[in-house]
Amino acid sequence: MIHYQDVISHMLYKLNGERTISSAFHILRGKRSSQTLQDIHLFGLQPYYGIYPKLRSATYHRWIDSFVSQNLIIIRDESFECTGKIHFQTGNLRDKINGFKYHRVDLDWFSAIQLVCQTLSNIHKQNKHFIPVIDDVEIQYQVKQLMKKYRHHDQLVHLFHNELKSVLEQIGELEAELMVQQFTGANRIGLSKKQLADDYQVYEEDIHLTTMSAIHQLIQIVEYNTEEYPILNLFISQKRHQSITDSAEKTYRFLNNGLTLKEIENIRQLRPSTIRDHVVEIATQLEHFDIDSFVSKDIEEKIIRVIEKVETRRLKVIKEQLDDHISYFQIRLVLAKYNHSKVSVMANG
Repeated sequence: MIHYQDVISHMLYKLNGERTISSAFHILRGKRSSQTLQDIHLFGLQPYYGIYPKLRSATYHRWIDSFVSQNLIIIRDESFECTGKIHFQTGNLRDKINGFKYHRVDLDWFSAIQLVCQTLSNIHKQNKHFIPVIDDVEIQYQVKQLMKKYRHHDQLVHLFHNELKSVLEQIGELEAELMVQQFTGANRIGLSKKQLADDYQVYEEDIHLTTMSAIHQLIQIVEYNTEEYPILNLFISQKRHQSITDSAEKTYRFLNNGLTLKEIENIRQLRPSTIRDHVVEIATQLEHFDIDSFVSKDIEEKIIRVIEKVETRRLKVIKEQLDDHISYFQIRLVLAKYNHSKVSVMANG
């Protein structure tokens, strides 16, 4: 079971003193802002991005209040500080959850699988009239197309059952069990996360995160074995996470056409700070983006030396250690590229 408290504790530990207490909340919900997208890379929080899109602010802050009362964190004016009492167990969680990669496809895929299960179960029982558990029109259309593709429904029942059974056997028993219990059939209604939380005597948030972990593992298995799981693969949307926001994408296209920042500001009628945010976002998301036209090698080396000296991502602290002519914009760009280099070193052992 993945425990929500461990996930929040791990996120706060990574963000410790560097961001506001709401930063983790925005990451979990998958907020598509330049700041949030930059933060997940700066602090290595990609697995958690967008894994709880419907997390309520009241729920999140109730947990934060609990952390404060237990003296796990101390809230400052604009930030927070973790105490020595904060602890977490994440184990191999990074191998099980990949929010940044799958957050745009995971819940739709699971919804489609739930609807296929319900549809085939009812057809097998010769019950043609039932209320779909998923009311999303697009997902309903996809399932209808599947039914048309396989005219012999008994064959489809057999094939789908074999695929689902095979893939579920490759993840943890508890995770597989939680997923199956959420399926609705002809003779049973799938359990809600609240019901499962009561049954397992855990928090509803724990059930949600464990379910998301199972979904991500299953999608990864199916993606790597598409020929073995053709039906399950049908519902993996080809739309992947857009690495940059739509607005930053437009700025990126102008940059590639050789326009200056000032020219882009005039054409797009946006503030200079907004365009600079776009450039930082691009540098954060695209590893091979060249920042040399914005930061000289000499300035880049000076900023890197300070980053390694102060061991923080707080811009104000870094800026105080540098010459006045070096801008926050340049610091943010170097931080983006520095983070890419650190990740590359870690990946290569």
